[in-house]
Amino acid sequence: MVFAEAPPPPAGTIDIGNRFRAEVKREASLRRSRVAIAAGWVLLAAFVAGTLGAGYVYRHEIAAFWPATTKVYAAVGEEINLRGLEFRNVSYERQTEEGLPVLAIAGEVVNITGEEVVLPRLRVGLRDEHQNELYHWTFALEEKTLQPQGSVSFITRLSSPPPESRDIEIRFAEKMDMAAAMSSGEE
Repeated sequence: MVFAEAPPPPAGTIDIGNRFRAEVKREASLRRSRVAIAAGWVLLAAFVAGTLGAGYVYRHEIAAFWPATTKVYAAVGEEINLRGLEFRNVSYERQTEEGLPVLAIAGEVVNITGEEVVLPRLRVGLRDEHQNELYHWTFALEEKTLQPQGSVSFITRLSSPPPESRDIEIRFAEKMDMAAAMSSGEE
């Protein structure tokens, strides 16, 4: 059996079959494009969620590697304590000894980690009403290290503190503070 070819459509007529096939191909192509775009958005959302999740789960490791990120974490309400030490029960009292004014500052340092921690020197700064530092000093704690969950009390005194001091800042001394203390003869 031999099949004959279909005769070509007469001039001036539209080939509905070819046009239908072209429309079907175009619609299929559009569907593939929409699926590819949707898949791209899903992958982007998964990547962003994964990055944010990893940034939260590994926040301590990230902050230890890149300390500047502690400010970013603090801005979103996640304080990062790289030292593993906290100040507690800090108080101050203005006293008079032998007719001279004395500022006494007391408190304790607590190890909040599960490991022994080397204790750095402490730095106390006195500030005026505009938060400008007027005077500072550093001092060492009696203990050199602190066991896990341990604490050590401290007290430091300053004779004749600046009368315009209105605020106290106490923190752990940094290397810069240590260099300044060594050059000024502080202990």
